[in-house]
Amino acid sequence: MADIKIMVDSSADLSREQLEEYDIGLIPLLSVFGEKSYVIGEELSNDRFYEMLVESEKLPKTSQTPYARMYELLLKESREHDTVIYFTLSSNASGQNHSAQLVREDIIESDNPEADIIIVDSMSFSMIIGKTAIEAVRLARSGLEAEEIVRRSMEYLKKWHPFLLVSDLMFLEKGGRMRKTAAIVGSLLDIKPVLTITNGLMEVEAKLRGKKKIYKKLCEMVRDYEGFDENAGEFLIVHSEKQMAVELEAAVRDEFGPETEIMVSEFGPLIGTNTGNGAAALIFRTL
Repeated sequence: MADIKIMVDSSADLSREQLEEYDIGLIPLLSVFGEKSYVIGEELSNDRFYEMLVESEKLPKTSQTPYARMYELLLKESREHDTVIYFTLSSNASGQNHSAQLVREDIIESDNPEADIIIVDSMSFSMIIGKTAIEAVRLARSGLEAEEIVRRSMEYLKKWHPFLLVSDLMFLEKGGRMRKTAAIVGSLLDIKPVLTITNGLMEVEAKLRGKKKIYKKLCEMVRDYEGFDENAGEFLIVHSEKQMAVELEAAVRDEFGPETEIMVSEFGPLIGTNTGNGAAALIFRTL
């Protein structure tokens, strides 16, 4: 059986414990506040990121992994394993995938001609990537060849669909994803946008008003979604505020049953930069 290493970058929002449990390699992105860059997960924890986000007058930015660091990590794994499969952040949102392709070519040309490195464009974000990487580990451990692992993993990935609920519209306005007047009016009317992913980019799916039963409304949106797989019995919740995750999980169990399987994770700086510290995503399976 081939020794296959699965890798992701910080966009996958896998916790340190999850990375260790499934032996998934991490290529860290950068979070940039002003003139200073921080390596996500090493120099900047999620908790500290959200503290700085609130304190900062200007919205931070996220940046690709520096070339030298990516080269070092992929070279190391390519020497230690028969094959490396790296699921990157959507190429429509970042140049990370393109950089990884260049690094792969340079490794084969310069330092490890026998390297078998497969760069996969997830065209997605967050725990959709993370859960797919976990599935890829399962497939690798079952003895499948690398090409089949990639094929089945991407089929699996495409069956997940996210609804992302954002509490503070001002972060979307700061990030250029919503007009300032719309953000102000939306906040005054207590309107919360529900975002989804289309062609690898975030777009507004719907708008919910008020605070009462808002998580129930989100669950009803899922149930009414064309193609929702009600027999999957599996959901992902990703959040930047613990209480939102607790209330959303309770609503999911109330709507879909107490035995529903739910994996909970936390948004890192990539999504947090644009949504602030008041966001929660409900990610569900489709047919």
